[in-house]
Amino acid sequence: MFKTQIENKLKIIFNPVYLKINYKNNYLNNIKRNFKIIIVSDNFINQRFITRHRFVYSVLTKELNNIHSLSLCTYTITEWKKLKYTIPIFLNN
Repeated sequence: MFKTQIENKLKIIFNPVYLKINYKNNYLNNIKRNFKIIIVSDNFINQRFITRHRFVYSVLTKELNNIHSLSLCTYTITEWKKLKYTIPIFLNN
């Protein structure tokens, strides 16, 4: 449910052509989570990576209280094509 909430927010704001969210619960109470997100959107055109990440953080402000760690890969469609649609190794697990 929490993953779906994050996914819905990101889809509404960024209209991504690709979105992958992996997560792992580390605590028995399932409150704190580790998330790894790839998001591909032309909303990131002409933005530095730090600006893109801040943008994502601002969208997920409420959810960040229940996230232990968040790894982001933010790409434009052109950047994603240059990577040949490759998912970074750290997100494959």
